[in-house]
Amino acid sequence: MELTDFDTLTFDCYGTLIDRESGIFAGLKPLIERARVPLSRDQSNARLQVAFDAIFTAEGIGSYKPSPRNFEYMLEKLGERGIKKAKILHTAESLFHDHKPASEFGLASCWIYRRYSQPGFGATMNPGWQPNVAFRFNSMADFAKAHQEAAAKR
Repeated sequence: MELTDFDTLTFDCYGTLIDRESGIFAGLKPLIERARVPLSRDQSNARLQVAFDAIFTAEGIGSYKPSPRNFEYMLEKLGERGIKKAKILHTAESLFHDHKPASEFGLASCWIYRRYSQPGFGATMNPGWQPNVAFRFNSMADFAKAHQEAAAKR
């Protein structure tokens, strides 16, 4: 399995995109640098040249992870776009809220393991068992770099 095998990336916002422990801008630094202008937190994704194909919120779905409903909804909506489960890589920090249910749904996943140098599970609960994780990186920046390197080899 390679990072370039996937054409759809799903992720949660808090803990993955928003690194509560060191801040969102550290993870977004490469995108901010690409924008070449000062950015504030409230500016749009367009300024960063990032376009999300879909945004599914807990409020819109009516449930919070690790509820299976969140993953059922995501798979249903992505399926309506012709996206097959085998082409989805779920990227997240929380083993309990994300990787455990992703494993139960048969999704490949990428663990953003920010707490690699610290004991315990931080702000999330112990998942009870180690979910299947296809990839592991210590930051979103490391993940993006690995993907760029893999894509350059193709």
